[in-house]
Amino acid sequence: MHGRNRSFTGRSLATLIAAVAVAVLGLGASASFAEEPIIGLWQSKVMYGDTILENVIAAWTADGLEFEDYALPILEGHICYGHWVKLQGRTYGQTHPYYEYDPNSGEWAGTSGVIYYTVTVSKDGKTYSGKVSGKSGVPGPNPYAAGGTSYSGLTVTATKVEVDRSQLPPT
Repeated sequence: MHGRNRSFTGRSLATLIAAVAVAVLGLGASASFAEEPIIGLWQSKVMYGDTILENVIAAWTADGLEFEDYALPILEGHICYGHWVKLQGRTYGQTHPYYEYDPNSGEWAGTSGVIYYTVTVSKDGKTYSGKVSGKSGVPGPNPYAAGGTSYSGLTVTATKVEVDRSQLPPT
């Protein structure tokens, strides 16, 4: 019986050490990403030439997640998620899959799409700009599958949303 207790204790200790190691290594990775200038909340515009196609509030998080809230009717699926990676320096790439919805019923339209961004954050960290491409109308739920209509030639510009401490309620 005591041998089993020691073995259990040994396994528990090994598990605890492994959990602490994973947590420390994971936290280290998150801390390094947290210092990337892309991290934060952004007010952005997707444009074709001088024409604004979409107004978007986007959040880029330290774990590589990005999500957007489009100024679209809610039945068209105005919130979606993406994943970003650092390309080099202050330049980032993002893939942003989404489902397409029927604007009348709010039901899934049976199609999907994907948006690709390449953006570069300014040296002061207050803006970014870049290029946008992608495809829409892909049959089925996999936006990376064959089909759909590809597009390119769009641009994106964004301004970082900062907390205005003067507007906060008193503590």
